[in-house]
Amino acid sequence: MTKSNRIFIGPQEHHYLEMEKILTGYWATNHWDVRECPTLTKEWKRYGRTLYWERYENGFIRTEMKYYLTQKLLLGQLSVHTVFEFAGYAIHKFGDFINTYFPHIKSIIDIPEFKLETMWRTYLQSLNLQTTSTKKSWDRVKQNENRDGYYTRPSGPMAFISKFYDFYLDFYDERDEFEKDIWDGRKLGFTLTVSKVEDKIKFTRIPFQFRDLMKRYVKLRLFSQKSNTYSTTLENLAKMERFLEFINISHPEWRDLRKLSRNDIEIYLQYLRETPMGGATRNKTLQGPSSNNHIIKCMNSLNVFIDNIQRYDWLEAPTVPAHKLIFSEDRPKLDKNVNDEINHIPDHIWDQVINHIDQFPEKYVPIILVMEASGFRSCDVLSLKLDCLLETDNGWWLVGDQQKVRYKDHKVPISEEIAHIVTAQKELVENSFTEKENPLSLLFPVFKGPRKGYPVAAQTISKNLNVLAQKCNILDGNNHFYWFKNHAFRHRYGVTLINNGMDITILQKLMVHTSPEMTAVYAKLLSETKRRAWEEARANGAFPSIKLSQDGNIVPATLDEQAIENGIELEWIRHNFDSMRLDHGFCIKSPKAHCDFLKQTIEPPCIKNNCKSFHVDHTFITYYEEQISKMENDIEIYKKTNRTRSVELTQVKLDRYSGILQGLRNTTGIFGLEKSRREFTGIEREMRYEDGKQ
Repeated sequence: MTKSNRIFIGPQEHHYLEMEKILTGYWATNHWDVRECPTLTKEWKRYGRTLYWERYENGFIRTEMKYYLTQKLLLGQLSVHTVFEFAGYAIHKFGDFINTYFPHIKSIIDIPEFKLETMWRTYLQSLNLQTTSTKKSWDRVKQNENRDGYYTRPSGPMAFISKFYDFYLDFYDERDEFEKDIWDGRKLGFTLTVSKVEDKIKFTRIPFQFRDLMKRYVKLRLFSQKSNTYSTTLENLAKMERFLEFINISHPEWRDLRKLSRNDIEIYLQYLRETPMGGATRNKTLQGPSSNNHIIKCMNSLNVFIDNIQRYDWLEAPTVPAHKLIFSEDRPKLDKNVNDEINHIPDHIWDQVINHIDQFPEKYVPIILVMEASGFRSCDVLSLKLDCLLETDNGWWLVGDQQKVRYKDHKVPISEEIAHIVTAQKELVENSFTEKENPLSLLFPVFKGPRKGYPVAAQTISKNLNVLAQKCNILDGNNHFYWFKNHAFRHRYGVTLINNGMDITILQKLMVHTSPEMTAVYAKLLSETKRRAWEEARANGAFPSIKLSQDGNIVPATLDEQAIENGIELEWIRHNFDSMRLDHGFCIKSPKAHCDFLKQTIEPPCIKNNCKSFHVDHTFITYYEEQISKMENDIEIYKKTNRTRSVELTQVKLDRYSGILQGLRNTTGIFGLEKSRREFTGIEREMRYEDGKQ
């Protein structure tokens, strides 16, 4: 909660009437005994707990608190345990606090937000009660870094009263949603983001004089331009809070940004470096210094903001052009690790997850299995609907929206096992929720708590995976605990498909990539994967290959020798292995050397002419088996139709292919041409010499 000059809209008579309709029976009594609570579903075996409402001498605040708790309990957004054990002490103490300092107010929102927060904190501290708590966060800090992984946040009593205040700030405010200081994503028609647990867009931290400006800007980006997702909007708004907080401190008299100068930007950069990432005036849940990545995001958000309001000629816009205010050097450079962009969960890590799946929270197991099997982004998996499963003559399909690229009803094939998992999850949800409790018809809703019926938060999945890595000693290649990121499941999907031969253009469509460059990342991974596999297999003698001699016979040779004597860099061959793979074998000729048989296409010329740069290995056995079977069938047809010449030509080709197949089946060594045939020609040698000088 922060300071605000907002004109509050208080309760009207119809608000009290609405409360009285709910506060009947048990809820109207002055003693709430937990054992008699209507929402208690099983026997209470702990000590008895009772809320004594006579401690609230102010009847208005008593009614507001009782109505708030009643609504949360009835909707399943707060559990009986949370209200009576976790929050019970704070509820009683808050009644004492109101009696002492605000005995005559008619609503909690009669107190300015910042004032309530400050006085409540001071009151708790006077009772020697904590106002902050420490929490372990596997998502904020990697365990293998030199930090302890803890961060501070408001204590339970502080957070409870903050949510109580926000509830009535919205409950009494009947203005158009865009005029409010807190926008509800549900009322704006959004399927709430699952990458973050926040479902509201809050402008309460924006200095009052800039609040309308930010509301117009967010509305522009979300609805007119449609250039931001809901989660991106929340992130950018947090960055703009930092900037406007700075302006409010530096120039409290400003009501617009017309006088913003380059000097202000330079001072702001220094301000970012010197203040905690959590900001200067708010609760410092992020107490560390601003990272380079944080500064970059702040500057990027500011640059986009200034550029937009200048292009639309808003009166509040700076008079100095954006490019003269913010320079490229204002963004610190990062030591970017390319592998971070293509980090995928390798097989040996995934196997360990499956082996320890019994130690992973059971309710989240279907989620990670669907993430691994579908290639959907985590936010898209967590937004799947109950009707996301489709069965056709071609098998099972998973259907869901791709939010990032705004693509509706994208479908991917899934196995029957995954289809059964989805079906079981659907039945579980339908038996546990009413339509009202699951208004978005989600396949993976939260089952209880304040977010009941909302999507599971993506950070919950990564957090539990990283806890599993710690618990079960799942290590990466550097002997550190493996660090799970949800997006790595999507990368795993792409890598697995392309490593198993899927065409990159099909993969692009399957993963709904908007450009070939995005899918090309997986082609790079494929090259690296094949190279590693080549090195390992070669070291174990697993590459039996054959070459054809001048008279077409099978002759042994080593691939190293073959490459060296052909004048080819073996390292280059390994790195570009896939580009030289043909349907019928491999060509190890230098791409700069001339191919004498390039224009011969009727029959593979490298086989017909016993090319010195051609070889095959055991991976082509299936190809030759299929070709031989086809030629044998063709010969039978030619014989029946008396096409003697066709039989003769096909028989020659059949003999060649049969010889190659026999060599592949019966040999374990490596075969090739004699040295004299493997030598470069004079012209080729000159070309290689010229290449070496460049």
